[in-house]
Amino acid sequence: MGKDIITVEDPDGLYLYENGKWIKKDVADFNKGIHVVYFDNKDCLACRLFDMVWFPLVKSNEWKDIKFWVVICSWFDKRCSDNLAKGLFKNYMVKASPTTLIIKDGVVVDTIRGFLKIGELKERIEGILKKQKKTSGETATKGFWC
Repeated sequence: MGKDIITVEDPDGLYLYENGKWIKKDVADFNKGIHVVYFDNKDCLACRLFDMVWFPLVKSNEWKDIKFWVVICSWFDKRCSDNLAKGLFKNYMVKASPTTLIIKDGVVVDTIRGFLKIGELKERIEGILKKQKKTSGETATKGFWC
């Protein structure tokens, strides 16, 4: 069971948007495909403004092959009742909110700190998709991409 929006009343944790609902997850798997991950703090006013961009964007369902996630804590990893969410804040060194990461096959390819308008956020996502189409079918030399 899930909801179509995450609010400050929801428990701290990691949520994935699936079939039109946000579902709390107990494992983070960003290793395959493109993932857009929003790090949200319940006590952050800028996050509440970004929510008005984020949730409608995700709900618009423009990109079928992208997974959208929310990592929510009361205040970064300092006040977080969920060990997975707390660990993600630490692992990705999120120290400003809102922070949105675009992760492709386990690698962070874009970091967005702060509030973006919906058009700006769409452009960032589209930019990653265009790069993916250009490089699809190519292999990296010695594991590096430029």
